[in-house]
Amino acid sequence: MQNNMKVKKQVQKYIAKQDRPTRESLTEIIRKYPSVDIDKLTGRNKSIRARYGKFRIVFEHNFDDTTTAIMAGVRGDIYKHLRSRRKRIEEMRKKEAALYARKFG
Repeated sequence: MQNNMKVKKQVQKYIAKQDRPTRESLTEIIRKYPSVDIDKLTGRNKSIRARYGKFRIVFEHNFDDTTTAIMAGVRGDIYKHLRSRRKRIEEMRKKEAALYARKFG
């Protein structure tokens, strides 16, 4: 199964800021995905992380059979960012549900 790979601009910028050996290793992770050290993220249906030392790249599988590198960074920062992103999404869903209930309820 061959997936099409997309890389978000945020990930490209993060990789570009790293020193040369790290940049080459992170690029290699993206190039060799999914045959690298990957693990499914708990509580996230479509997200998978790949690691290189202290660095993590988070991938997300999309419905159109593409894989997107959505985030890259140091271990602790990535997981904090994922938690805050999840909270924002939950808040948006609650607001949408409230608006829907008010409009059609």
